[in-house]
Amino acid sequence: MQWVQGGLEIPGRKDKFPLNVPADFPLSPIPDDATLSAMLEAGELDALFSARAPSCYGKPGVPVARLYENFADAEREYAARTGILPIMHALGVRRDVLESAPWLAISLVKAFTEAKRIADEDLFEVTALKIGLPWIVDEALRTRKRLGHDFWPYGVAANRHTLETMARYSHDQGLATRLLRVEEMFAPTTIDSTIKV
Repeated sequence: MQWVQGGLEIPGRKDKFPLNVPADFPLSPIPDDATLSAMLEAGELDALFSARAPSCYGKPGVPVARLYENFADAEREYAARTGILPIMHALGVRRDVLESAPWLAISLVKAFTEAKRIADEDLFEVTALKIGLPWIVDEALRTRKRLGHDFWPYGVAANRHTLETMARYSHDQGLATRLLRVEEMFAPTTIDSTIKV
């Protein structure tokens, strides 16, 4: 299998951070004037991993489909079977900054946890919907029923199973040169922190 990397819709897009993959990993950049969406549409790629659907998806006459058209059902089944709802983002702090301000990591966890609490409350605001979807509150209630009150928990402790699985997959698939322990990924002050929303 050969892997390529590039901009979904923007030619010449480069990653913000270089990947640390083994030298023999079969990954190459796409041409500077190409996009992943255009290459997929032209049949130059067999498949595409992307957070967003490419612009060629849904175009009349273009044979591009999702691997799972019923992706929400597939994701719900996966979460129920594995106990994993994939993490969306991680927050990083440069080591030298953290060394000069050791309180910073846990302060960021607290600040982002409070921001998440406010955003989660907005999902249940019925007098003035924060998102222009008519049944957003119903969907939020169904999500809580299925995944619990804190359906996207923050913190290392609450995500340990997911983090360990991600690290194992990355190592098994050759993306990581060694198996990382969760404790190596995070500032020590955040490892056992439990901040409730």
